[in-house]
Parts: sequence; C-alpha cells; structure tokens
Amino acid sequence: MSALRPIRTTAGARSRHLLALVTLSLLARPTLLVAQTAGNPIVYSTGVPAGTVASTSYIDAFAATSGTDICARINTAWGLVLGQTPTGSAPPNVNSVTVDARGFTGSWNCGSSPFSPTGTSLLPNGILLLGNAIITTSATWVVASRTSLIGIGGGSTTVGTTNGINTVIRAASSFSGPVLQMGNSTGGPWFGIVIRSLTVDCNGQPGCTGIFNNEAEENSMVDQVQIWDAPSYGLHVSAANTNDTGHPGATNSGPYRNIYISYTSNCGSSCNAAVGLQVDGPGTQTTSTVARSIREFNDITVTGRATGYLTGAAVVIYGVSTAFTNSHIEYAQTGIAIGNVSSTSACTFGTITGNCVTDGVEVSNVSIGTLTGNTNQIAVLVGNSTSGAPATYDVTLTGIANQSVNVKSTTLQDNTSGTTLLSTNDPFIGLYALGRCPGGTCAVVKNTQ
Repeated sequence: MSALRPIRTTAGARSRHLLALVTLSLLARPTLLVAQTAGNPIVYSTGVPAGTVASTSYIDAFAATSGTDICARINTAWGLVLGQTPTGSAPPNVNSVTVDARGFTGSWNCGSSPFSPTGTSLLPNGILLLGNAIITTSATWVVASRTSLIGIGGGSTTVGTTNGINTVIRAASSFSGPVLQMGNSTGGPWFGIVIRSLTVDCNGQPGCTGIFNNEAEENSMVDQVQIWDAPSYGLHVSAANTNDTGHPGATNSGPYRNIYISYTSNCGSSCNAAVGLQVDGPGTQTTSTVARSIREFNDITVTGRATGYLTGAAVVIYGVSTAFTNSHIEYAQTGIAIGNVSSTSACTFGTITGNCVTDGVEVSNVSIGTLTGNTNQIAVLVGNSTSGAPATYDVTLTGIANQSVNVKSTTLQDNTSGTTLLSTNDPFIGLYALGRCPGGTCAVVKNTQ
C-alpha cells in the first residue's frame, strides 16, 4: 500500500481559488437599496430584495440637524426619525427610537422641552442620549411615557476633565418649577419613564425643583443622578396629582436610587426652607380606604454641605407608604420627618381631599450626621407635635445611626406614642416599631443600643 501524499497545487490554481473566494464574498454582500439619510446608520434588511437600508429607529441629532438651541434640534430629530417611511419590509417604526445627542458638547441653551417633536403627531417613545455638555434650560423637560433620558454620568455642576465627564441640565435665570418632570401632569397615567446618569442643577433659582413625578407609575425610576441647589425640592414624588384626580399620581413608581442631593453657597437665602426629598400623598381617602405605595428610595444622600440650609427636614414622608433605605443625611436640622404634617389642610391636593394619615413607612440602614440648629436637632421625627391629626401608624425603624451626639440632639422623637430617645443615651436605633393605636393607646416595640 502506498503512503498518502499531500496534494500540491500550482501557483495558478491557488490564484484561481482566491479569486473565487473574493468573488463569492462580493456576491454575498448586500447591495445598498436607498440613499443614506443624514444622522441615520446603515442596517441590514431581510426584506426582498435583501440589502442595507437607512435605520428608521436611530438618529444622530447633531449630524442631522442645525441651529443654536439644543432642544429645538432634538425635537427636530425626534420628528425625523419618527416620521420616516419604513424601507422594504421593515416594520413601521413608531414606538421605539433612539435619538443620540452625545455629539453636543460644551455649553448649550434650551428654550423648550426636547420631548415634543415638530413635524409629527407621534410621541417619542424610546431613548434620548446626552453627552458631555452643560444645557441651560428656560423650560421644564417633560419626559414622555416609555422614554429614557440617559446622560454619560452625574457629577458636579461643571463639565470638564478636572471635574469629570458628565451631563448637566441647569435652570436658567428666573426659572421656576421642575427642571425635569416625569410625564405630563394630565392625560396619564404614564409608564416606563427613566432618568439616569446625569446632573440636574437648579442653580439656586427660587421655586425650582430638581425632579418631579406626580403622574408616572410602573417602571418609572430615577437612577445615578445628582441634584444641586434646589430651593423647593431636590426630588419630589407625589401620589396625588392636582391636575388629574382620576389617577393615583406616582403610586407604584420607583425605585429611586443612587441619588445625591446637595446644597452649596450658590443657593443663597432661597434655599433656607429647601427640602431635599419629599414623598407625599393624600393618605386614606375620605370616601374609601386607598393604600398608595411608592417603591423604595435606596442609596440616597442629602447634604446641606455645612451651608446652614435645610432648616426644616432633609427628607419628608407623609400620606403614602414607602421605604427609605441604605442612605445618608447630613447638615440639616431634622434628618427624616415621617407623617409630620402641621394640619389637615396640607392634605388638600387641588380637588383631592385626603386625611394624610401615614401608614407603612420603613426606614433602615441610615446614618444621620452633623445636625444643625441651636436647638431641636432631631434625627428622626414621627407624627405631629401639635395634635394627633393627621395620624401616623405602622412605622418601622432599623439600623439608624445618629452621628450628632450632644445635649441638643434627639435620635428619635415619636409624637404618636410619646417616645423620645436622646442622642446622649441612644445614638443608635437597633429596632423600633410603631403599630396601630386603637383607642388612642400606642404600643411600640423598641430595642435600642
């Protein structure tokens, strides 16, 4: 039997073989069916005939538009991508698109919300990407339902290599109201609104709120965001909407997490009564019992930064059930106020009249440091000191650390049960549970350090 020998090919045969492979490769490449549209990438289409087409679901807003107003250009981009006629057998693109505005860098002005596209009646449902820019806005950005607003990171109120790369949306002079609003105040409820990886700067403008939600529900969240110098509220989430009484506001929204709310000397006297985070609702309705719950607030920092602001409470929760966990508060006269509403009149949200009874609030793993004020420094305040109404029930506190240990500081003041824990005796709360109070008698469970 003869040995097997390798097959040898001539140079000419190898050349013909290579030419055949190149020819097959060229034949396999799809052909361009349509001219490219500025700002759209090329994607492969499986239609007949197969080939490449301009994507109708993605547009580069910087490349596709012109002008000096970034929001006007983004509006135009929404209209361009939503209004395109699908090519070949591609399905109509009316519900989910991406507008990439990361090409806008440096300083830009905004005169209107970027979520109202011109030239089309379609609502933008998709993603808006922002880049390394400071955007000074004179109008509230109303983020549309099922739309994500995503920056390239949250940081300080400046942009640059020494301060990190981040996206800043800043309130212009004389701005009032929320910088970002999660859904229109009417016509909801809205769902799936996401704000992520950016900085909101109220710029100390009186009446300014960083982020406001009173109409967006499930799958709506805020994540990895910094909020600066907001004289009204840094973040305000409400389970009652004065403009839409048929819906339960921001009920079932969340989680809200990885949020840093800070106040600096830039705020001036306008921030003296600022609230870092407020979560509120109508409580038990006068007509029927309605439990309104907002998903957790996790990894939240609220700091007055030694400026003397936050003369009230850094965090306020009333008339709604929620959880506040794994967080830190500093430089405020009161750390967390739960159910502390001075009168029932505060529970009137337009034509929504509730009693603001607060039920089902859980606070866990929270440190509260450097309380301010000459008197009445309170880490956790529960209920009202002036009267029993609105009532506060079913509050659970675990793992609370009061880092301001002095004769002026109180770790817990529970006006509902009458319990007071002074910082000099109890700087930590291991477990404290306030239940219902039948007949006006409130029993508590406590296991403090």
